[in-house]
Amino acid sequence: MWSDDADGFPMPDGCYLQRPSNTSWTLGLVFSTAQLKPQRLYHLVLNGVLGDAARSLGQEVLRLRVMDDLQSNPFHAIEAGPGLLRSAPQEPASAFGEPDLLSCRVLGGDDGVLELDEFSALRVRLTAGSALRAIRGSSYMRIYLWPLLSWRLGSGRCQAQTLCTTATSGADVSDTCGEATCETFALDGETTRAAVKLTLPQDMGVIYGSNEQSLEIQELMPPAGGFFPGRFGVEITQPLSDLSPSYRVSSGSLIYRAVAATAGLLNDAGNQRPFQGEVGNVLYAKLLLGATLFSARQEFAAGLEIQAPSGYRCSASNLRSDETLPASLRGHGSLQDGWSATGSSCFYALREGQAIFAMSTFMVRLEVDNPMEPLLEDAVANTWFLSLRSMGSGTSFREANLSAFATAQSLGNYSASKAVLGRLTDASMQPLSYQPTLSFRPFESNFSEIQVFFRAAQPVRAGGSLQLQAPGFDFGDPCQSQDLPSHYYSADTLRLPQTCETSKTPWVAFIELRKRIFAQRIYGFQISVRAPPMGSLLSAEPWQLFTRNQAGSLVDGVSDLRIGRMEPYKLYHRSLAFLQISFSSLKPFALSGQESTLHLLVQLGGIPLTCVLRLTLPVGFSFDFPATSFIEDASLVDGATANWPAGLPEQSSNVLTWPSTLYQPLDVYGFLAPVTLRRNPDESSNSMVLEFGYDEVDEVQWEILRTTGCESSCPSTFAQSLEDATALQHLRDTCREACSLTYRCAEIEIVFANNAASCGICTFNICTPTPRGDAELHRLLDLPRPAAAVQAAPLLRALLDAKVRRHGSRGDIVTVTWSVGVITESPLDVEIGFSAVSFRTARVGATSAVRFTVRLVTAVPPRGALLIQGPEAGYRGFYFSEQCEVQDVLPDRPDESLLQTMGASVRCSFFRREGLPRLQLRPTDALLAGLYSFELPVQNPVSLDATQAAESDTDCGAAQCWSFSTVEDVSATVPVQLDRGLAVPSPDLLQPMASAGLMNANALQRVLTNRNDQPGSVNNLVFFFALSTAMTQSSATLLLTAPDFFVFAEDCREGFVLDEVFGKSIPFPSDIYPFPDDLRIDECIGDQEQASVQLKPVVLQAEVSYAFRVRVRNPPSSPVTNTWSLTLGSEASNLFESFTLWQIQDGEFLSQPTSPAQEEVLQSCGPPPASALRWPPVRLRFRVGSGFQQLRVMSPQGWQLRPDLFCAFGPAGMAQRIWPHTNISCGLAENALKIRVVSTEDAWMGSALYELWVAAAPPQSLSHATPVTAEWQLETYRLEIPAEEGVIEELIYDLGSIPGPPLHPRLASWKVLNPGMQILGGVRMNVTLILQAINALQANDELVITSPSSFRMENGTAGWTVKDPVRQWARLKTMGLANGCGSSFTFIAFLSVGTSCGWFVVNSLYNLVANEPKIAQGGAMIGLINQVGAIAGLILCSMFGVYPIFCGKLSKRMEVWGSSILIVLSLLSLVLLAIIWDAPAVVNLCSVFGSIVGHGSILLLFPLIAINYSGWLVAPVRSGTDLSSMISAFLAEAQTSDGVNQRFPTWLLFTLYSIISCCGLVAWTVILKYGIGLRAHATDEELGGTPRFGNTGHPDVESETSTESKSNESISEHKDTKSSGAFVRERLAIGLQSLFCPKPLVAPVAMAALTQITQWSIAANLGEIGAEMCDPLECGGTEGRFVFRLSLTLSQILVPLGSLVSSVGACPRWLFYCISLLQYISCGLVCAAALGLWRSMWMTAGGQALFISSFALCGMLEGYVITMTYRYIGDAESIPLAQRHSAGALLSIASVILVSVGSLILGGAVANGDIQCIDP
Repeated sequence: MWSDDADGFPMPDGCYLQRPSNTSWTLGLVFSTAQLKPQRLYHLVLNGVLGDAARSLGQEVLRLRVMDDLQSNPFHAIEAGPGLLRSAPQEPASAFGEPDLLSCRVLGGDDGVLELDEFSALRVRLTAGSALRAIRGSSYMRIYLWPLLSWRLGSGRCQAQTLCTTATSGADVSDTCGEATCETFALDGETTRAAVKLTLPQDMGVIYGSNEQSLEIQELMPPAGGFFPGRFGVEITQPLSDLSPSYRVSSGSLIYRAVAATAGLLNDAGNQRPFQGEVGNVLYAKLLLGATLFSARQEFAAGLEIQAPSGYRCSASNLRSDETLPASLRGHGSLQDGWSATGSSCFYALREGQAIFAMSTFMVRLEVDNPMEPLLEDAVANTWFLSLRSMGSGTSFREANLSAFATAQSLGNYSASKAVLGRLTDASMQPLSYQPTLSFRPFESNFSEIQVFFRAAQPVRAGGSLQLQAPGFDFGDPCQSQDLPSHYYSADTLRLPQTCETSKTPWVAFIELRKRIFAQRIYGFQISVRAPPMGSLLSAEPWQLFTRNQAGSLVDGVSDLRIGRMEPYKLYHRSLAFLQISFSSLKPFALSGQESTLHLLVQLGGIPLTCVLRLTLPVGFSFDFPATSFIEDASLVDGATANWPAGLPEQSSNVLTWPSTLYQPLDVYGFLAPVTLRRNPDESSNSMVLEFGYDEVDEVQWEILRTTGCESSCPSTFAQSLEDATALQHLRDTCREACSLTYRCAEIEIVFANNAASCGICTFNICTPTPRGDAELHRLLDLPRPAAAVQAAPLLRALLDAKVRRHGSRGDIVTVTWSVGVITESPLDVEIGFSAVSFRTARVGATSAVRFTVRLVTAVPPRGALLIQGPEAGYRGFYFSEQCEVQDVLPDRPDESLLQTMGASVRCSFFRREGLPRLQLRPTDALLAGLYSFELPVQNPVSLDATQAAESDTDCGAAQCWSFSTVEDVSATVPVQLDRGLAVPSPDLLQPMASAGLMNANALQRVLTNRNDQPGSVNNLVFFFALSTAMTQSSATLLLTAPDFFVFAEDCREGFVLDEVFGKSIPFPSDIYPFPDDLRIDECIGDQEQASVQLKPVVLQAEVSYAFRVRVRNPPSSPVTNTWSLTLGSEASNLFESFTLWQIQDGEFLSQPTSPAQEEVLQSCGPPPASALRWPPVRLRFRVGSGFQQLRVMSPQGWQLRPDLFCAFGPAGMAQRIWPHTNISCGLAENALKIRVVSTEDAWMGSALYELWVAAAPPQSLSHATPVTAEWQLETYRLEIPAEEGVIEELIYDLGSIPGPPLHPRLASWKVLNPGMQILGGVRMNVTLILQAINALQANDELVITSPSSFRMENGTAGWTVKDPVRQWARLKTMGLANGCGSSFTFIAFLSVGTSCGWFVVNSLYNLVANEPKIAQGGAMIGLINQVGAIAGLILCSMFGVYPIFCGKLSKRMEVWGSSILIVLSLLSLVLLAIIWDAPAVVNLCSVFGSIVGHGSILLLFPLIAINYSGWLVAPVRSGTDLSSMISAFLAEAQTSDGVNQRFPTWLLFTLYSIISCCGLVAWTVILKYGIGLRAHATDEELGGTPRFGNTGHPDVESETSTESKSNESISEHKDTKSSGAFVRERLAIGLQSLFCPKPLVAPVAMAALTQITQWSIAANLGEIGAEMCDPLECGGTEGRFVFRLSLTLSQILVPLGSLVSSVGACPRWLFYCISLLQYISCGLVCAAALGLWRSMWMTAGGQALFISSFALCGMLEGYVITMTYRYIGDAESIPLAQRHSAGALLSIASVILVSVGSLILGGAVANGDIQCIDP
């Protein structure tokens, strides 16, 4: 049988043969669980003989039927098909001349069996009968290889030849005599190539009688699955005709191929009892045999064996019919009965005639008893095997090789083995809430905490996980796990290093382990969980907890995690209305000798209930009191309102239970009962639980009182629209559930109104039923498991967590940690190595340190003390200093994160009493409750005590103990203990080791071993040791303890090296030896500063030094105690010194020079002098640990180092400036400063203080206004160290960082004004400091001023204080100086300047035209004013464009004078208009002046302010120019509000204008005099400043005076040296360059220029016409005039408002572009109105409103856009100043030219009447 299905041909249960007639036979195959699958190919091979009726090709000789179930439908055929002959049957050879094959004998083999492989050849010898029926040359020979369906011969030709013989039959085969034609063919014509056809050589001798012929056939690839010893068929036919076949079965040796099989264990079924020692665990195995098992001749001639790992007990059977099989088991067959078992093996033997065919799959049901010890899934010992055995066609068994179970893809979801899980013992859980989630409000229920405890059976390395399963619950995504309260953790109960992740299933949480879990250690954690809704309330599947290794395989587990190891987790409906549990005393029984009294008060709430009751206290609390001690009378119980109704409880350790009793909901019950307090639990929850109805499972019962309600309505809780009957039922169900989950609810009232209903929660005894037709009342009758509450128990007054251990000891030495209540007769043994208290070395006679850890439950008052007593007997040799000093231990692991500190707050004294060492720690202030860890120096005893290892009847259960106690008053005659004391075993002392230490490494060894002594780096250290006594052991533990804050990897095997310790191919030193070759590292476990290494086998000599290398991470800084220790077996070393970290220390960022010597460094000769630096040099001082030849300094981001300007280095106080061509270089490389010696023979020495001075520019800008402090990184190197294998160019040594100074935003401007030429020393003078801040200076901020070292500041000025006369700097407490944006004076000053210039004159003329019709001339005057302004603008632009070409750059002095002239000209124009406003000639003249002022302001004033003053100050200037427009509009509106009648004369109006302009002139004078708002770089004489020390302004600005002078000087030089054409071309290029716009500013400049056109060329010219077109009656009508008046007023108000808004802050570019686009759209609407488009719409009220808003919005947005663009230009610190200046000039000139050209065109069209209003 064979199939192309992955599961092979299904295993039949059996077969039957019937003969329904004389001419037919029926063969049936029966399947029970197996199935034939559709679209699969199935092959069957049957032995049979064709009858006489089968003659022709294609004839049907059989019919195949697939039948239905034999029992339910035995005669129904599902499918049927014919079996046809593929070839015509032939008559066998029988006549003369036809071949007569007598035998085909297989040659070769051992013991009658020839084993084939892929290279083997098959040799056969043919014999025939008489000569009349001989086999002749050219005959055809066919070989049919069995099993036919297993062979898969390759297609095509094969190789065969005849072999010569030296004798007759039996002679040896010799050389080849001829070649035979050979080819393979398939019996079915398609797939099964299991036959070979040969054409015998033509010249072959005739085979008959004794004439035999041997043949050899090669390249027959045997089946991969093999086969057992068997035969094959051979057929000979006549030459040419290929007829008359003569058929025989082979003889001689049997052929055999090594057998293979595949097996696996099913993953998704079975294994329901996976734990160690469990019996009756069912596993399902899937078997796929590569070879056929056939018991042909006798019983049990074939069989198979399944061998389980050692420790299992196995039994197997076929699949049971009554089993509920998973989908993965369906479709497979199984074996009949015939299984037997012995030990861990299961056997199956085949009956006679039974076969299991190759490539068939079947299932085996294995029932096993698990081993008593756990087995990891991937453990070597956890290997399952399958073996096959069969006689085949022989007479003896042939055993197949054992095949290990495998995870094969061909099997599907199967694995090679199953983990035998260890049991998580001491596993328990405790929910902190028993309430379910509301099903109708699933997201309102908060998560509650579950506390979980367990003891691991097997270790799990970091990267493993903890799997917690809680069916029906929800852990959230991601889940939230955390530590328990700190008092739970001790030497017994450890923290779980965790990270929580939820799987795809919300009720499964995976807690990833960041560190190892150790075997036999208790761990505790808590996790948040949300309970299921009410439907899952009374029953739930058990919680399960498992550990998994890094591969995800299960390790340990518990299948039923219970509360307190007793009860499964079940939910209760409600919490209790009130619960209070207290104790009269918290002193343990061992301390007080008395029981405490438990005082309990409880109120049930809800409804009266009859139920049982249970009270559970923590482990360590116990009840054992007589009946008379239980007080239930309410009069004797404080707080109780009713007697305890349940009577006496049943006592069981820490649990009290009461029988079923009636409890009233509103009564407060209480009792008093004695309780014995023994200890604080740390292996289970410290919680108290009270449960009502803990054993009930009945459903909730309700009584419905229809058409009845409450006399007074209850508060409405839920409402529902009653669309149908189901809606009402949903409301009822919702309210009932809400009531059952509310502890004060007893009834619900549903009230109907207007096809809706609402329900209210009614409290017990509050709702008085009354007949009502609009309500129905539901009364709660019974509530199973009604209520439970959890309350944390208080900590008992007993010391906790006291531990003493040998530092880092593990495995071979144990210690005991005691908490209160641990019975002294049976202490708990735990592994050592994870306590925080230790001896630094356990070597006898060594100077060491002992570390103590203890948790105080009660605070120790100042008169009290913490007392520690050392061991007795042989340990009397422990000595402490009499005035001992306590040193707190800094936390270096998570379980120490809540350490309290002692430090100087305790006075420590040491004394001996009765020969015992005693320590007394008295606090100067109270020692608070909490965990303490501290260390004291100690001298270990000089010899060992023979009794130290013997156990004795002591408080700690060991021979030697350390005891801890606290007392209230140490001076009292009989001190009173505060907490119960502790006694813990003392670690064993060890014999002295001969020697041990850390080896130094040379430069080559450092490189080859990756030695790195830098802080925080991974290091590889070489240690040596020598034993005092030879050691021969099968295994031993080497313990290496580092100083604090070193960290070993948890799995440190990778970095632990025993062979190439000093580097590859580097020999050991002569006095150091390697470990023996056979010694290996079995395990290496790192835990913080300790590494425990298990060595096997250990054969070491005495007094011989051995070396090893280990990997460790260095601490971030040098430890206080920098010593190591080493332990091997029973010997320990002295403390030996560690290395000094390669760390740059004592780094500081220095201020300005503080002495003349330091000043000389700055002023040392040679260009450029330090006085030319823009900023004082950066000064760094630091201490190096190692000698070096190169220093590398990396500055913080944004700093720019300039060693080319200044660089000095040397010992502190002796720094020398570095010049070119000296033996020291200083330069930049890869954005870092490098100072190095030129010759490698030179070096700077280590352990010295150095100083570095280098020119550096701070960052140009900060991302925020707050000061920023960044670190400077330093590294030192050794250079060009020669080595045998080459040259090491750079070897890094010390690392370090120095905090830089806090960086503050740059001042907008500052300068110092000297009152005169004061040149004599000692002359007292007053200097004036003028500054402007960018960011606000609040009250009480400090202003730090530093003067040159030769000046001396003095006190005396109010608000000033000289802080350091040497450094000469002072601080000024500011009085609230505002920043530039908020400085009212600065802002108002620049605002006034803007109002006095700009378009003040022109706007006043616009208002004059609007208010005086005789001046307007029907709109012509507006056009004329605009034309004049355009011409003036073009002339000014021409002048500004030509001037740079011929005269060079316009100086700042000229810009200042030009701006001043503009302001004066504006004032003169307004004064002239105030005198003669009605003369057209005067109006025309003033329009010229106004246009010059307006365009000049754009060309001169705006760039001057944006570039040389703070960029934001453009806003008030531009706002002032627009504000003047608004003021003129307001005043003009006030003069003529209706456009016809005037309230006051026009000359008064212009007089007011003149006063405003005069204020602007005064403000400009003040600004120039005092330099208000100047940038730092704009301080030359032309702006009124004084020359500075160096160039302290912007870094990309040179002295503009020198630049201008050079530019002007170059003009005359070029005139002399170049031709006129070249000179003109060059000057044009210079002129164009002065209008260059950097790419980042192109878009804002272009959009701002376009807004000028839309506002001042288009909207300003067409506005009046557009307004008149809105008049529905006539042009010049009152409505049109009103629209224009209002539009103009709003525009002039909003334009300055837009400019003012720009001063708030920089606008994002995307928003800037959107605002510009909106402005263009507004202008388009104004044009549409002026051109008459959609005029009917404009004449409506809505159209007029749209015109007014569009005209006003166009102006406002123009003001914002142009002002913001100037701000962009001025504040672009990343763009050089010259380019910003050219961009500002381009914007100004482009605005003027474009506006002027547009105004000329449109103004002319309006003035000439080409564009005018047309009457409707």
